[in-house]
Amino acid sequence: METSLIGKAVGFGSKEYGFDPRVSKMLRYESNAYVINHVNLLISRKAGRIKIVLNKKTYRMVKALYKIGCISNFIVVKQVVRGSTRKYLVLSSLFYRNTSFFKNVRLVSTSSKKHNISLKALKILNQSVKASTLILSTSKGLIDHHEAISSGIGGLVVAIIS
Repeated sequence: METSLIGKAVGFGSKEYGFDPRVSKMLRYESNAYVINHVNLLISRKAGRIKIVLNKKTYRMVKALYKIGCISNFIVVKQVVRGSTRKYLVLSSLFYRNTSFFKNVRLVSTSSKKHNISLKALKILNQSVKASTLILSTSKGLIDHHEAISSGIGGLVVAIIS
């Protein structure tokens, strides 16, 4: 029993039902959202690994998530598809007794709505978030809020890991 026309298009090929893949367009605009969605899928499915498309923005986000500890490991894999070579990142998450260390990763800033935070506000927010971690985009790259406070800088809030 198929749930929808989109489900059929994913299952049997998009050209048959008149759909074209939108992943490449989403990667151009919202690479952070693409990575965060796949990390949430990895956590919710309790899958061992998940594969995402590699580009500069996705690599930076995956590297920041690895540094924080949300992702246990990642590797770069080359795959030949229809004569062209594509690079992918294969991510794996941490699980202990079939539960993840993190519940989810939520995207805060999007291309249409940006949320900047000053150092003063970050220090106040640090007392209330407790177990959560904020990922900030700063002049030093993507870093967590503890590192931003120690560096003495604020930035754009990209995501919250809880």
